[in-house]
Amino acid sequence: MNTGKDSRNCVQAVPTIGFRVFFKAFPQSLEGVAKDWLNYLAPMSVTGWGDLKRMFLE
Repeated sequence: MNTGKDSRNCVQAVPTIGFRVFFKAFPQSLEGVAKDWLNYLAPMSVTGWGDLKRMFLE
């Protein structure tokens, strides 16, 4: 299920350069249902690695 939205839209502005690089690269590392899951997240719903991990494990 691809909603057609950009995966990076789920990520809020993150405070460090390392996080910014990670969140720009992370969506490119996903395929199939994992990418669909990321695309399904609400815009601006991820504020850091902890959020992403928690949402994934729910």
